[in-house]
Amino acid sequence: YLPAAERCGLAVSIDRWVLARTCRWLASASGQAVASVAINISGASVVDPDFHQFVAGTLDGMPAGKLFFEISESVAIEHPVQSQVFFDAMHRAGAQLGLDDVGRGLTSMAYLKRLQVDYLKIDGQVVTSMASDAVNGAMVRSINEIGHLLGMRTVAEGVESEAVLQMLRVMGVDYAQGYHTGKPQPIG
Repeated sequence: YLPAAERCGLAVSIDRWVLARTCRWLASASGQAVASVAINISGASVVDPDFHQFVAGTLDGMPAGKLFFEISESVAIEHPVQSQVFFDAMHRAGAQLGLDDVGRGLTSMAYLKRLQVDYLKIDGQVVTSMASDAVNGAMVRSINEIGHLLGMRTVAEGVESEAVLQMLRVMGVDYAQGYHTGKPQPIG
């Protein structure tokens, strides 16, 4: 939905709504066991300094480490300076940051050295087929190793089978996400 929202000029408004609702939910769930929540942020919000200020104000008083922001690899490549400004502002606000869809496009691993993100999310299309596609398996292994060398955690998206989960364990991928590990749940 984010590309369509960006085309219609609604992405920043949607991102603000999602963030405000998520923070209200996190505040109301303070006594419950909530590990963390990740929010995908559109490219339009990444390049909008007013959104950065909105986030800082919204996160004021929130427990640090509960909220993660994710931007797609393509946004980071298209807008490298604005992405780094966004990452810096979000770290100051106490959020953790992830680079989403790593491996989907024409990845230049060199740019990862410049980005100050906490984790890399390996694209689900690459992960899902890694048990039957040796090249995709090598891509996952490479992204995982580079991420770890840079001090970043790694998350594999699209884990839909035990075989893929076991391969990820052997590779040392930090986290797995997908229908095999658990289906998305509403926040109430």
